[in-house]
Amino acid sequence: CLARSHTSHTCPRLLWLAALMADLFTQGVQAALQRWDALSVAVEQQFGGPDSEEKAEWMVEVVVQLFENKAPGKAVEPEELEDYLDDIMMAEFNLELRDGSLRRVARLIVQMRKDCQSGHSQRVLDYVRSAAPARAAVTVHGPGNDDDDDDD
Repeated sequence: CLARSHTSHTCPRLLWLAALMADLFTQGVQAALQRWDALSVAVEQQFGGPDSEEKAEWMVEVVVQLFENKAPGKAVEPEELEDYLDDIMMAEFNLELRDGSLRRVARLIVQMRKDCQSGHSQRVLDYVRSAAPARAAVTVHGPGNDDDDDDD
């Protein structure tokens, strides 16, 4: 398939490989967003309302679409994705982040896309496999939520 020139049809193996890489990239985006502490806390604390979990799942879809809808030969830049994620976090979760995590998550996702496109899919696969059990413990307390057990 790869040795022949194809002008009238597309090689089934290449289509299969492209679909496999697209699926791996989607899994990578999902893993990156699931491991993002700011988003996890926003979902757990329902900053986006009772449908916060659905909003987080939707974020995976729209981030993948951002990459898929880019014109051929154009790449999503980390700064573009950072701004996009920032807009989503503010609009959907009323959360403004200044901890540098937007930049880290955006760079990670852009790198995963490059890895999937350049045949370095093992790095993405390793990240996806390692993402499931890993989760940092983060607690957010709202105003007036005092958890100490003092009986002052």
